[in-house]
Amino acid sequence: MITFDSVQQEIEWARSNLNRAGILLDQYVESQPFSLVIEDDAETGGKIHKIKRMVDPPTEIGHLIRNSILDLKHSFDRSLHVAAFTAGREDFNKNYPWSENVAGLKAILRSRQSKNSTSLPLNIIKEIFRQKPYSGEKMPISSRYLVREMAQMANNKHSIGFEFVARPSGTMISGFMSYNASISFGTWDAVNKESVFVRVWPGGHAAYGQTSISVDIFFKRDGPIGKVPASVALREFLKSAQMSLEGFQRVCGV
Repeated sequence: MITFDSVQQEIEWARSNLNRAGILLDQYVESQPFSLVIEDDAETGGKIHKIKRMVDPPTEIGHLIRNSILDLKHSFDRSLHVAAFTAGREDFNKNYPWSENVAGLKAILRSRQSKNSTSLPLNIIKEIFRQKPYSGEKMPISSRYLVREMAQMANNKHSIGFEFVARPSGTMISGFMSYNASISFGTWDAVNKESVFVRVWPGGHAAYGQTSISVDIFFKRDGPIGKVPASVALREFLKSAQMSLEGFQRVCGV
């Protein structure tokens, strides 16, 4: 039998896996898997400074993140199931009602109220509306948008992809000095595992502060969520799962 305590344990498993993934990422970055390389520019006759990934990240990082996303998605469903059971709806068999907007949420809940196996008491319905399980604004990116996207992502665990993106640190940028050269914040080339940092035209030169490269994980996903560091989206999903559990506990007097 599922209980609020077992749901909390599931959230803690996800939290532990994310912490472990963070430790592995830090260890990976400390091994200096990215290098700054300078190549000839065949088009201009100048030079191109690139940040290039020389060693691939541990696959365990991706496994830990995927499992965390799935556990957190399940925690929303199970929190609702425990709340329904506590309210006497022992046959309740529907999952957490994610929706694109508030109108869609109303339609989902209205359609469920006609059957004993899907209906919910008013206090739980009010709590669901309070939690706002629908997308917020994409731009500027809202936490609700990130949480909704993460829930959608969890529907197909094996399609969740990642890219480890390297960028020059602030010390490199602040110390940049050049003649006939420019910083070029090119997009990350996932095929060649590199990005352009500086372009130097013929006769020019470039120098920058202490070589230091920062690394972030991004989801391989269309839309704004693909441009947000995965750590930000995961943090919002974890926080929302905990708040959802606590909300249902509160309405059930636990």
